[in-house]
Amino acid sequence: MQAQLALDHVRYTLCPRFGLTALDQPLRTKVQYFRTVAGRVFGLRVGDLLNGRFDHKTIELILEPVSLPAGLSTRCEVLDRPYRGSSTRQPTKGVDLKDAQTRVRVEGLVALDELLGWYAAAIRAA
Repeated sequence: MQAQLALDHVRYTLCPRFGLTALDQPLRTKVQYFRTVAGRVFGLRVGDLLNGRFDHKTIELILEPVSLPAGLSTRCEVLDRPYRGSSTRQPTKGVDLKDAQTRVRVEGLVALDELLGWYAAAIRAA
């Protein structure tokens, strides 16, 4: 249920704190997407909705292509294989992470806060 905790934390704590915008309804399954003030997009992998809760057991993010700062790398694991779900390309929402993405697994909510704080503050590459 880590994904459910992470989703609630992003929606109710980090969206107001970092000015993030949710691009999906709360019950959308698999991946929920958000946009930073600078226009960067990221997805939070939540799995499938079971019994009113999402079931993915880890916290995984799908980011635009980035290199994580050294300080974050101890609490974040960059995953080699990209997420290939159909939701990674949604032109109407400005989501295009199908062929270019950085997929990261974080160890908990503190690491999630740090990663999204850095990601939200970083200026979008031109």
